[in-house]
Amino acid sequence: MFSSSRKKLLAPLLVACLFPIGNAQASNPPAADGDLLVATNNPGTYGGHLVVALRAEPKTLNPVLSNDVSSREVISQMTADLIHINRHSQESEPALAKSWSISADGLHYILQLRRGLRFSDGAPLDADDVVFSFKVYLDEKVNAPQRDSLVVAGQPVMVRKTAHYTVSFDLAQPYASAERLFDSIAILPRHLLEASYSDGKVAQAWSLGTPPGQIAGLGPFRWPGRTSYCAAPTRCRS
Repeated sequence: MFSSSRKKLLAPLLVACLFPIGNAQASNPPAADGDLLVATNNPGTYGGHLVVALRAEPKTLNPVLSNDVSSREVISQMTADLIHINRHSQESEPALAKSWSISADGLHYILQLRRGLRFSDGAPLDADDVVFSFKVYLDEKVNAPQRDSLVVAGQPVMVRKTAHYTVSFDLAQPYASAERLFDSIAILPRHLLEASYSDGKVAQAWSLGTPPGQIAGLGPFRWPGRTSYCAAPTRCRS
């Protein structure tokens, strides 16, 4: 983990272990062809490390409370969203949700989740995780920075599970940027955070001192529980 005695180093480097998203296992429902995300780039390889140079240490690994650049930089590599907004084309792209539909009046969104996806600890992703995630972000007592973006016309977005892999979202009025709501919310593992949330302690979850086995995400990397710092290329310590 990060060592407070090393905060004065000018270029701390964070090391995170690679963990592929969408790793299906035999006990999960088999993914249909439409559930697969197909990319045109060259396939990657499992394992390895990602080294990110940060100007400051992240303050938390909790996506519900992070509001500093360093924390968000790390968390973004370990988590995933429902719909992704391509930063180059500004087009909406499928992510954890393989497809979605919008009602004619623009008030209702129905998202179909991909089957066969698992968190980095092996637990399967389903609609319950999505509903739980939005419940946490919308809870005024939690005071998540993302909450304001989930309030439309003064009313919080209503989230309902309609099937094991289907989630419905209801808006108080049509919102032109509604798809971008789903890009900014990291989906949380209900099986790991529900107890903390019920006890009113979700704000204390996933600190820098949390054991790696208690943190799980849906992004391409997972938290390894150790970091390396380099003040210069020839002076590295772990």
